[in-house]
Amino acid sequence: MNNEVKYMTKQFISVSSITYAMKAKSILRNYGIYADIVKTSKISDSKGCGYSLVLLKNADKAVSILKENNINILAVN
Repeated sequence: MNNEVKYMTKQFISVSSITYAMKAKSILRNYGIYADIVKTSKISDSKGCGYSLVLLKNADKAVSILKENNINILAVN
């Protein structure tokens, strides 16, 4: 029997504001992709408060969907 434990890594999609984070979360939910929102440290001084969507899977698909819906993505990690 395989007793291997599989860990899911969190994937972060950073956006510039809480407004964009909430909009992005709603868009993704419509596609069956669930995300949480967390406040992150600033990416740079000119970007304002940083927020990220946290996903356990489907980050590549989520990025594609968000770009199609004109959500500006600052970083993906």
